[in-house]
Amino acid sequence: MNEPAVVRQLSEYLNERDYTFFIDSGSYGDLPDELADELGNCGTNTTITIGRRVPDVIGFTPDEDIFAMEAKGDDNLRKGIGQAAHYRQGVHKSYLAAEVSALDEFADTALSCGLGVIPAAESGVREAQVEEPVENVGATKLNRTRRALTVKTSRFEPDSSPIPSTTRPENALLPVIAIEKEGRNLTESELEAVYRDSPQGLSTVGHSATLAQTLRLVTKVRDEYQSTDVGKMAYLLLHGVVETLPNGYLELSSSQEDSIQEQMFRTIGKFKNEGQYQNRKLYTLSPELAAFLRNQYMTIADIRLLTHILAFHDDTRIELSRAMALIALESPDAFLGLFCGSGKEDDFRSLVEDENPTVDDRGFRENLLRVAGSNSLYNFLYQIWNVGILRDGTDAVHQNDDLVVDEYYLEWNRDSISRLGATI
Repeated sequence: MNEPAVVRQLSEYLNERDYTFFIDSGSYGDLPDELADELGNCGTNTTITIGRRVPDVIGFTPDEDIFAMEAKGDDNLRKGIGQAAHYRQGVHKSYLAAEVSALDEFADTALSCGLGVIPAAESGVREAQVEEPVENVGATKLNRTRRALTVKTSRFEPDSSPIPSTTRPENALLPVIAIEKEGRNLTESELEAVYRDSPQGLSTVGHSATLAQTLRLVTKVRDEYQSTDVGKMAYLLLHGVVETLPNGYLELSSSQEDSIQEQMFRTIGKFKNEGQYQNRKLYTLSPELAAFLRNQYMTIADIRLLTHILAFHDDTRIELSRAMALIALESPDAFLGLFCGSGKEDDFRSLVEDENPTVDDRGFRENLLRVAGSNSLYNFLYQIWNVGILRDGTDAVHQNDDLVVDEYYLEWNRDSISRLGATI
């Protein structure tokens, strides 16, 4: 049984167990491409290396244990043990896979080196004879391998941002108010009509509806928006906020008899104006509403990752490009969702697939700022600042700014961030 036959049986074995894995496409001719087409969890690899070697197979389990495998047929098994042992520096588990009868002679040696063994036959992997390796908790290059696998499995899709381009988080309540005002589900054109007739003459349907969906306040069924249970809770909270506002806050004349929904629209407009012209954030204007929306922002995995990074930072202040680098190396998809500028996805892929970028690499951070774009940063940072994830002391990123390393900083309250980001 030759080596490509072992690789085929090994690949089918891994795919059945829902492992995500990549085969060295520089070996085995057309086989890696064929297996990638046939098996849903299989891909090809030339870029993920451990000590300059490309493993025959590398990937991760459903529990996110990272593994590498050296495949042999019925010869060169002693050399295979050395190669698989070499991979241990960059993975949790390393295996030697080979033809079953040839592996019998070398299995004990492989196990004594901390490797697992996977015997293969023409009929498939001999599952009952698979031996698990010792988990390598001290792998010195594990983080580099993890990052490379993360890059390999990232979507790198344009327009994947979970944060739409609206700078006021309370705008997410506008569709809910409109739906409650009309007492029924509404299409986008019907939302526009309600907004247009509102006291503020609002016209942000697209952005507000998208943000409302992101924060799970509304859902869209076919072409109609409807409030979720969370959205109805938000509505009741805003109802209470409006009822407790001081007299004259909404500047109503004695002849005006606004409905509660119209007063809610006015309140959203008032928050916007005070935030814009008096530089007051929502968490100071309405702490209870900000806290509710903050919890909804925290349902977004990308934002949870950011707060986790901040929670374990030594200080309560971090340079912006450094925070971006930490996110980019931990989860390229999170960077794409939060920061990446439109049309810059390929540039970002090239950056994170570089030989070995680090957080301390100033050039890497400068390039991250270049691919981010000030508009993306402005929209995202201003929203989470408004709900109190960030605090005053954060440097505002203005649209069309030229972004420079060491010029912008994020600041937060240690107690609140520790509660939000202690776990992800």
